[in-house]
Amino acid sequence: MKECLECHAKNAERARFCLQCGAPFANASALSSPARELTLTRANERVDDDRLRDATSEFASTIGSSLLAITVATGRLLARLARPLVNFLLGLARDMILRALAPSSTWDRARTPNFIYWGALEVLLWRLPTGIIGLVYAVLSYDARRTGDVEVALRRAECARAWLLVDLALGVAVLVAKSLLIR
Repeated sequence: MKECLECHAKNAERARFCLQCGAPFANASALSSPARELTLTRANERVDDDRLRDATSEFASTIGSSLLAITVATGRLLARLARPLVNFLLGLARDMILRALAPSSTWDRARTPNFIYWGALEVLLWRLPTGIIGLVYAVLSYDARRTGDVEVALRRAECARAWLLVDLALGVAVLVAKSLLIR
């Protein structure tokens, strides 16, 4: 078998041109001019393909590094902007938890706590039926408070808190169970 000097492909002994790249072999020096032109054309096309491949990879590398730089800069900007928002949301969560854990005897009788936001968050987060029950009680408590029925509002707020605490415990238990079972 003959080996091509250009692409190192294996060819038959009697081949005059490389089957892979079209380069002529040494014994094919007496080629007619159309065959030489075809050989030169194939060689030029191969060089053009290599140049195109190199240019494309250089362009892709430039685009990739530009996108990486943009992504890093955007991430840093979002981290800077998100820090105050995260602190605010953590403060709200802390206040909601402290209010939820406080005994109902310490609640202001004129203004019962509003568990609607906590209930909506738990329904979206855990998607458990106990959160829906807690959210319903929270809405009923808010409605009773709005109509001026303080005693009913307090009872319903206590029910909402109880159901939402159960939902929180179940949600955390499900999350822990999933993380243990998935491993």
